[in-house]
Amino acid sequence: MKKIIFILILIFFTVGCGRGASTSKISDVDIFVGTEGLTAEFSKTAPPPKVFESSDFPILLRIRNKGAYSIDQDGPKGILSISREKDYVPVISFEKESRVESSGK
Repeated sequence: MKKIIFILILIFFTVGCGRGASTSKISDVDIFVGTEGLTAEFSKTAPPPKVFESSDFPILLRIRNKGAYSIDQDGPKGILSISREKDYVPVISFEKESRVESSGK
């Protein structure tokens, strides 16, 4: 019986004192995390609820950066591609390149 108690106490001290105090730093946690990235949504008034044949109408697209990192002028390029129905929308040339900045959260 004394042997079993001695072995249990020995195991207790071996397991409890085996590692000692940790000297490693707590790792830095990146608080700027996000899973959405860039989001896009149409404005409530553009395009309008009703559009008539052969009439022009505006389209407003709001793009937000809900991601972790900011987008700056010198950063990577992105492409906004707009598709159209060839039978209904004539060819419009609106190729334009511009750089924007968008802060992450």
